[in-house]
Amino acid sequence: MTKRQSSGFSAIEIVIALVIVLAAGLGGWYVWHKNKQPAKQSGNSTQQNTNNSQKSSDIPEGWVWYENSEMGFKFAYPKTWTVGAPTPVAAANGHDGLSISIDPPSPQKGDPSVGFSSFPAAANLKNDTDLNPDAIKVSTFTTKDGQGATLVGAIEQPSAATMPTVIGVTTCWPRGCSPVLKNGRLLNMYFVGTNNDCQPHVECHTELNTNGSNYTAAIDILKTVTSL
Repeated sequence: MTKRQSSGFSAIEIVIALVIVLAAGLGGWYVWHKNKQPAKQSGNSTQQNTNNSQKSSDIPEGWVWYENSEMGFKFAYPKTWTVGAPTPVAAANGHDGLSISIDPPSPQKGDPSVGFSSFPAAANLKNDTDLNPDAIKVSTFTTKDGQGATLVGAIEQPSAATMPTVIGVTTCWPRGCSPVLKNGRLLNMYFVGTNNDCQPHVECHTELNTNGSNYTAAIDILKTVTSL
């Protein structure tokens, strides 16, 4: 389920039948989103790479690379977006992962926040589940890591929404499998919508604006994902 605070940041419990995030992993991302402060990229070379090691033609103009060796992957994003600090996520078998969020500037209602949760290969997380029968196939794409993936949408409150309020990624549509990076790490990929009208600690369901430029950018961020 999705919670969006008035500050524009969200507390999230992704629908388990939609994305294959373990309950423990979702709980960690929920707590992080509830308490995180917006954190601009730091320029720490161990966490971030914005130099010329990548050809400028690899990403759109005005984008930069973010990499995190501990999470085991990198992605590119518009430099006007905000990258949050990685937050620990506890896995049921003790192999902790990390979560991170990327948010557009001055998000409006329905704008997406991109989320990643990365787990080590040793976690041996179950990675093949049944999706909710109401899951909606949105589109397909391929990451720089060579992963063919499907965006899958869910409407968390049908009485209040007619479009997806949360979108996740599966690599085995019509079932649910999280992408597995070439280095063996499991990477959950998803995004949810901003609700500027939501009060703190109140559950809100917000339809994603799939027609805006920020939505297009969110998908393009997922496309740049590659393992380290």
